[in-house]
Amino acid sequence: MRGFIDLRETGHHIKMLCEQKKITPAILQDVLKLKSPQAVYKWFRGETLPSAEHLFILAELVDQPVEELIVQKNRAMAEKRIADLIRWAGIKAKGSPPLREAFCDTLAELIIR
Repeated sequence: MRGFIDLRETGHHIKMLCEQKKITPAILQDVLKLKSPQAVYKWFRGETLPSAEHLFILAELVDQPVEELIVQKNRAMAEKRIADLIRWAGIKAKGSPPLREAFCDTLAELIIR
């Protein structure tokens, strides 16, 4: 299973979701009945994954389906490529007002979807 999951990105994603809901490692430690918050910090750094049981509880806490907590390697790679392409297009559009306008309109359309 590890071959398909991007541990680092999954950890960052779980951390971000927890931060958005104001869920601290100490809260997770208490709710998940962990001896210390170290396991949570390891998840956040992408060193380990939460157990299946902990994933289900985390999903409930952050109000997301379990599958939304996990970042697949291919998805992370595709998102990086898209971000690189957007960055490249933005740099190219800087020097041309018509290109800049088209870039901004396209980006706004993508964000709205």
